Amino acid sequence: MDNHITGRSGESLARQFLVEQGFEILAQNYQFYRTGVQGRQGEIDIIALKDNILHLFEIKTRSNLKFGSPFTQITRSQIQHIKFAYQYYLSKNPKYLKLNAQFNAVSVIGKKVEVIYNAVMF
Repeated sequence: MDNHITGRSGESLARQFLVEQGFEILAQNYQFYRTGVQGRQGEIDIIALKDNILHLFEIKTRSNLKFGSPFTQITRSQIQHIKFAYQYYLSKNPKYLKLNAQFNAVSVIGKKVEVIYNAVMF
């Protein structure tokens, strides 16, 4: 299966899992572009609300463990780009400014979904 299709399938499974866990999905594939800079500067796979906390989810999908755990594929650069996108999201949605935010990592392998909550502290 093509990587793009695998990724979208994983995001769909993760979204379904999160909804079943009581998360309200606010945005999916939220992208941030900076004026004067070519290309996307950041993306948050899923932004959700639960228990008055704004949850930012980075989703990594693999069809198997041949290249290691999906969790190990989240880079410092990606985290920085997620922070940019998060700040932009807050600027466009100020009603969430007073909420605590939590960065969570989601691993999807086949149909198995795992979440590490508070994977990175902002």
